[in-house]
Amino acid sequence: MNCSYVLTVKNGAAFLERCIESVFRAHPGAELVVVDDGSTDDSLAILDRLSARFKSLKLIQTPGVGRSAALNLAWRATTGSFIANIDCDDLMLPGHEDLAAWLAGADESVGMICGRARLVSHDAEAVYDRLRTAAPGGPLGPVEDVTEAFVWRNPVAHIATVVRRSVLVQVGGYDESLRSNVDLDLWLRIRNAGFRIVRADRVVALKRVHGQQSFEARRHLRYVCSSIRVQFRQARDLAESSLVLAIGVARLTWACVPRRLRLLVIGRLNRNSGNR
Repeated sequence: MNCSYVLTVKNGAAFLERCIESVFRAHPGAELVVVDDGSTDDSLAILDRLSARFKSLKLIQTPGVGRSAALNLAWRATTGSFIANIDCDDLMLPGHEDLAAWLAGADESVGMICGRARLVSHDAEAVYDRLRTAAPGGPLGPVEDVTEAFVWRNPVAHIATVVRRSVLVQVGGYDESLRSNVDLDLWLRIRNAGFRIVRADRVVALKRVHGQQSFEARRHLRYVCSSIRVQFRQARDLAESSLVLAIGVARLTWACVPRRLRLLVIGRLNRNSGNR
């Protein structure tokens, strides 16, 4: 089993070093290809320093080709049979490699596997230290098929995925015409190519939520509209297209609710489910 890791960054200096350290702490000596996509902050200086520290880190610089093109440059520069992504503000946990090991032993009809990603904010480092030192051992645990769940939602966290390289080659990688939801589009094309997508019930990465992200802070409604368009474009038949539109109306309605109220409702639902 040979898994390579990819990371793209543009002006991500605030969390970049901790992210890369978490990859090599989880997987010492692993191949990590990083594409700096035209950063104007200290990202490149950080990467130059880390390249000397971690000999298996490969750095590619671009003048700014965009997220999808940068991801394609990254995975095509790897040597592994399996590809895993990490975003520059997130943290990888030990045990992530078990996803690739499981996929290596699975039927080739399974094109990709994902684990769970836990959302963290101001407590990111404390949660990371706690989960890192209590990393699970042994078998991966329950694995469920989520291939058909994409009609309702995106059940896959990009930072918690491992994809077969052969599958990426077959579907052509990320769509470079898209500016957002590039991961959702890829998962749908993998599904439409006839591959199964599965998910393991194990936290393998931490998704950091912070004020510099555009998803919640500045472009939430635009992001939701983009995801609906992607789902509609990749719908397999008229029935699925109709369902995507119906669900999309509900999602847009929810997206128009003020962010603080949405977070309040989500927090209340999480507390209620935790008390059951």
